[in-house]
Amino acid sequence: MDFLHSFNCCCGRTHTCPIREAVIGSGILGRVPELLGDIRQVLIVSDANTRPLAFEELSDALDAAGIRSEERRVGKECRSR
Repeated sequence: MDFLHSFNCCCGRTHTCPIREAVIGSGILGRVPELLGDIRQVLIVSDANTRPLAFEELSDALDAAGIRSEERRVGKECRSR
Protein backbone atom coordinates (compact mmCIF):
# COMPACT_ATOMS: atom_id res chain seq x y z
CA MET A 1 0.00 0.00 0.00
CA ASP A 2 1.23 3.48 -0.84
CA PHE A 3 0.61 5.59 2.29
CA LEU A 4 1.00 8.77 0.28
CA HIS A 5 -2.17 8.01 -1.66
CA SER A 6 -4.37 5.77 0.46
CA PHE A 7 -4.72 4.54 4.02
CA ASN A 8 -6.82 2.20 6.10
CA CYS A 9 -8.99 4.21 8.45
CA CYS A 10 -10.33 3.30 11.87
CA CYS A 11 -13.81 3.55 10.31
CA GLY A 12 -12.97 0.30 8.51
CA ARG A 13 -12.65 1.80 5.05
CA THR A 14 -9.65 2.52 2.84
CA HIS A 15 -9.50 6.18 1.83
CA THR A 16 -7.63 7.54 -1.18
CA CYS A 17 -6.36 11.09 -1.49
CA PRO A 18 -4.42 12.24 -4.55
CA ILE A 19 -1.55 14.54 -3.63
CA ARG A 20 -1.28 17.53 -5.95
CA GLU A 21 1.62 19.32 -4.32
CA ALA A 22 4.13 18.85 -1.51
CA VAL A 23 5.67 21.92 0.12
CA ILE A 24 8.60 21.60 2.49
CA GLY A 25 10.04 24.40 4.58
CA SER A 26 10.37 26.11 7.91
CA GLY A 27 7.18 27.73 9.24
CA ILE A 28 5.07 26.16 6.52
CA LEU A 29 2.09 25.25 8.73
CA GLY A 30 1.03 28.87 9.08
CA ARG A 31 1.07 29.20 5.28
CA VAL A 32 -1.25 26.27 4.65
CA PRO A 33 -4.43 28.41 4.37
CA GLU A 34 -2.72 30.54 1.70
CA LEU A 35 -1.57 27.43 -0.16
CA LEU A 36 -5.11 25.98 -0.14
CA GLY A 37 -6.44 28.85 -2.22
CA ASP A 38 -10.23 28.50 -2.59
CA ILE A 39 -10.43 25.22 -0.66
CA ARG A 40 -12.61 25.81 2.41
CA GLN A 41 -12.80 22.31 3.92
CA VAL A 42 -9.96 19.90 4.67
CA LEU A 43 -9.26 16.57 6.32
CA ILE A 44 -6.17 16.47 8.57
CA VAL A 45 -4.70 12.96 8.76
CA SER A 46 -2.37 12.47 11.73
CA ASP A 47 -0.65 9.74 13.69
CA ALA A 48 1.18 9.48 17.01
CA ASN A 49 4.26 11.14 15.47
CA THR A 50 2.77 13.98 13.43
CA ARG A 51 -0.03 15.06 15.77
CA PRO A 52 2.16 16.38 18.61
CA LEU A 53 4.42 18.16 16.11
CA ALA A 54 1.89 19.87 13.87
CA PHE A 55 -1.79 19.43 14.67
CA GLU A 56 -2.43 22.39 17.00
CA GLU A 57 -0.53 24.92 14.87
CA LEU A 58 -2.18 23.70 11.67
CA SER A 59 -5.64 23.55 13.22
CA ASP A 60 -5.27 27.08 14.63
CA ALA A 61 -4.11 28.45 11.26
CA LEU A 62 -7.04 26.85 9.47
CA ASP A 63 -9.54 28.11 12.06
CA ALA A 64 -8.16 31.65 11.84
CA ALA A 65 -8.61 31.56 8.05
CA GLY A 66 -12.20 30.28 8.34
CA ILE A 67 -11.33 26.90 6.84
CA ARG A 68 -13.33 23.98 8.22
CA SER A 69 -11.23 20.99 9.22
CA GLU A 70 -11.76 17.48 10.53
CA GLU A 71 -9.11 15.17 11.88
CA ARG A 72 -8.66 11.44 11.37
CA ARG A 73 -5.95 9.59 13.22
CA VAL A 74 -4.24 6.52 11.84
CA GLY A 75 -2.31 3.91 13.73
CA LYS A 76 -2.93 2.32 17.12
CA GLU A 77 -4.55 5.46 18.57
CA CYS A 78 -6.95 5.79 15.63
CA ARG A 79 -10.05 7.76 16.53
CA SER A 80 -11.90 10.81 15.28
CA ARG A 81 -11.55 14.20 16.90
